[in-house]
Amino acid sequence: MSHDQYFKNLILDYPHAALAFFAAAEAADLGDDVRILPARQEQLAAQIRIT
Repeated sequence: MSHDQYFKNLILDYPHAALAFFAAAEAADLGDDVRILPARQEQLAAQIRIT
């Protein structure tokens, strides 16, 4: 797996922390009850059939 994919996975695994890091002003206004859902362009690994 590439470094780029590891970085993307970190953002997906920790969306609140990523938002606080990349957009601190916007993240400050959000409560803990806010749910962040990623808009993915790639297929999930479970959906890809590699033979």
